[in-house]
Amino acid sequence: MKCVFCDAELNKDNDSLEHIIPNSLGGKLKSKSIICKSCNNTLGETIDINLYNNFKFIDFVINPLKDRNTKSSYIKAKIGDDDIQLYPGLEYHSNPKIVSNIKENKISISQIVSKRNDDNDDNLLKIAKNYINKKFPNSEYKTEFVKQPLDMRTVSNTMRFDFSDLILGYLKIAICFCRLNNKDDLFDDGFLKIKNKIIDLCKNKSDYDKNKLSFHDELIDKSYIVEQNIFQSGYLTHRIHLVCDDVLQKAFIVVGIYDFLHIAFVLNDNYIGEKYRVDYVFDILTAREIRDNICLSGCLKEKSNMNNPQKHIMNNIHYPLSFKSMEKESTFNVDFMFDIIKDICKENINQLSFDDFKSELFGKIKDIRINNADFRLINDLNIDELAAILYPAYEECFNKINKIKEYILENFSFPKEVFDFEDKYIKKVLHIISVENYFKTFKIS
Repeated sequence: MKCVFCDAELNKDNDSLEHIIPNSLGGKLKSKSIICKSCNNTLGETIDINLYNNFKFIDFVINPLKDRNTKSSYIKAKIGDDDIQLYPGLEYHSNPKIVSNIKENKISISQIVSKRNDDNDDNLLKIAKNYINKKFPNSEYKTEFVKQPLDMRTVSNTMRFDFSDLILGYLKIAICFCRLNNKDDLFDDGFLKIKNKIIDLCKNKSDYDKNKLSFHDELIDKSYIVEQNIFQSGYLTHRIHLVCDDVLQKAFIVVGIYDFLHIAFVLNDNYIGEKYRVDYVFDILTAREIRDNICLSGCLKEKSNMNNPQKHIMNNIHYPLSFKSMEKESTFNVDFMFDIIKDICKENINQLSFDDFKSELFGKIKDIRINNADFRLINDLNIDELAAILYPAYEECFNKINKIKEYILENFSFPKEVFDFEDKYIKKVLHIISVENYFKTFKIS
């Protein structure tokens, strides 16, 4: 077996364990017999670190589990005019306000409001005090303000996306995934030419930034940005889809990180062979691989979108951040959960067991998560706990509905209390079992 990048023979001395998606981004898929130690080090110091820097803010917010107990890096931010370092693990009240500066290829993220982190309170209070003293030197409330606990704080951060770094990082992932599945023989001459240039590009570190721009222009001819809404499944994932389409006569691979930006690379423009597909979809929040048989037939339709990546970055940033942030005013409340319970009651004639109820609840929340950002704060591992909280309310609801049905059958009319049934009875049960208090942990109040 040879290194996929430099063709050096791999042996026990120079073989290297490779994370297909970098460990710095929470990637778990890894294998040997892909890349030699020299290339792994070279590409890690250039392509991997630049890819991570583009995702640093998202990685900070999501804070995924990483191998070797690696921690997400801090980000530099501001409170007013004061610099501060924020570390992962903070929780957020508000969705970010995003401002684009196309000329400088810069995206600014501001109005991030975080929950108090006790470890940083002293430093933050000091900065807040200095800020207040500067802005309001005659304020009679400044002493009182400092004595109060700082439950919320507004910070601003700027992240910079370099599309050349993104597309190179995605390309490396695509090539390694093909080798993992023994499909690097799919590459046509055009893609092989691109693949063979990567290691030379990275070895020449002094001219790396200049040379990557010309390499980027060449790579665009083999690349497509895939619309994000194709992949909005209610999960937050890293994903790779390798497809050999015998009808289109093309072999291509789609790579997506944090379901934020998805790029397809054409591996072979004249594929002749059998239909083939392999999918890797990793749910970041629960750290497990999931199935997602998504339709990819339209991935190679729009070529012009590669000329305006900023548009996709601007449109797509909200989706991954919505899994860890929520607007203060949310529709995610008892009324909404009551509607779900009512639907389950209506759709099932017989009362469900706890396991069946949990299955129904899971299916409904999974569907709702696609379009309702509030529900993205509940991942699959939360369903057991949520079902245990809601099942008593479901039993009460089902029993009440059955009593109403029996009354109607016996008296051919509705009981008077039916009109008060929803508000006064079941919602009261929901409040008693503290569903709203449960959701406050997700609303991050």
